[in-house]
Amino acid sequence: MKSGKLEVDELKLIEWASDWTGGPRRMAAHDSWLAEAVAVLVEVCDFTAPGWRGVTNFGHERRAFTKALDPDDNTDYDLVVRWERRNGNLVLDVDAHPEHELVISKHVEEINSLPDTQPDSSKRSIDPKLRRMFGGRLVPFELAEELGRWNEGKGITIQEWTDAEGNFDLFFGYSTILWPRFELVNDCILTEGWTEKKLNALISGSYLADSRTIERELNQRNILYFHQMQTERATIEHMLHLGETLKETYTAKLNLDFPDRPCTVEFFVPDRSLCARALCRHILAERTG
Repeated sequence: MKSGKLEVDELKLIEWASDWTGGPRRMAAHDSWLAEAVAVLVEVCDFTAPGWRGVTNFGHERRAFTKALDPDDNTDYDLVVRWERRNGNLVLDVDAHPEHELVISKHVEEINSLPDTQPDSSKRSIDPKLRRMFGGRLVPFELAEELGRWNEGKGITIQEWTDAEGNFDLFFGYSTILWPRFELVNDCILTEGWTEKKLNALISGSYLADSRTIERELNQRNILYFHQMQTERATIEHMLHLGETLKETYTAKLNLDFPDRPCTVEFFVPDRSLCARALCRHILAERTG
C-alpha cells in the first residue's frame, strides 16, 4: 500500500459533494459537513475505480474508509482516507493502492479546478422573507432563489408562487397524499385499496404475523419516490419539511377517522451521512448506467 497526502479546498469539496448527492449546497465548512463530503468523495471513487466494494463509512476520528480490491492479488484491503484542516484547505492522508490513490487524486484535481466559491453571506443574498413559512419552517435555498427571480427581481412569497405555478389537477393529486383515506381491514388500519382477500394472501406464510407489524410495513412511504423522475432535485431540506408535514397530517387524519384506536405516526430520519450516501448511490447509478 502507499500513503500520500493531497490538499483540497474545503468549500469546493462541499460544493462538489453536494452536487453529487443532490443535497443542498452548504457554504459553511463545519466539521460535520467536511466529514460527510470526504465520505462522498470516497463513495464517488467507489463507482469510478474497478473492483471497489461499495462499503464506505466514516467516524468521529476524521476518516473515511472502504473495502477495496487490491489490483495486484485480488484480496480485500482497507482503503483509508484521513483528513485534517489547514488554513482553509483539507489535507487528505490517503492510505491506498497506487491505482486507487490515482483515482482519488484525479477527483481532487477536478475539485480544486472548480470556480472559487464565496461564503454564504456574500453568495446567497436572499431576502429572509422569501425563506419564511408558516410554522417557523424555511423554504429550501434553491426554491427561495427561484422566488427571488419573480416580480422583476423583487421576489414573491411561497404562497404567491404556488398560486402562479400550480393548478387544480396537481392540487387534487397532492390532496390524496397529504390527506389519504384509511380503512379498517382485518383489524388493521391501512391506506385504501386493501381487501381482506389481498391482505390474507400477502401475510400467508410470511413474517407479517401481527396487526402492528402489518400496519407498519404496509403503510410506510418513501418520500423520495413520490416524484421518481425528479429524485436528483430532492434536498435534505425538502425531505425534512415534507416528512414532518406528512407526520402531522397523517396523525390528524387517523385521530379523526379512528378516535377509539390511538395511532402513532413516525418519521424516520436516518443518520445524515447515510442520507447523503444513499442519494449519491442512486444518482451515480443513473449517471453510469
